[in-house]
Amino acid sequence: GVYSNHMTTEQREKIEHVLHTNKFGVIATVGPKAPESAVITIITITPQFEVLFGSFKGFRKNQYIQENPNVSFVMGWDENLKQTVQMEGTAKLLSDSEALSYIEHLDSEKEYFKITPQWMRYSNFALKPREVWEVEI
Repeated sequence: GVYSNHMTTEQREKIEHVLHTNKFGVIATVGPKAPESAVITIITITPQFEVLFGSFKGFRKNQYIQENPNVSFVMGWDENLKQTVQMEGTAKLLSDSEALSYIEHLDSEKEYFKITPQWMRYSNFALKPREVWEVEI
């Protein structure tokens, strides 16, 4: 199935809300000496919660992802930490033809990647009591 058996419709809608109302996120990659984190601009989110983004050629994360595909990703923070989504999974470099199935025009200065989540945590700290739950995909 596309979605975890453990994910309710309400949970899916809450995750989709965060993923579709935020333009930026932070990806952490595994570097040879230390983890590396970078702000990325989200291009699109698939129905399977995969995150597509572009990165300028030569940036560290591009090489790190190809050497070790394990990544974490977070998006949705604001001054009140209302709703955030964290995910852990893998990222992969897309071929031009793969990228074009999601993106209308490719930038020749960029490489395109897709994050596939295996685990996600939703948090809403504005609620009392706070709402925090995890799903595996």
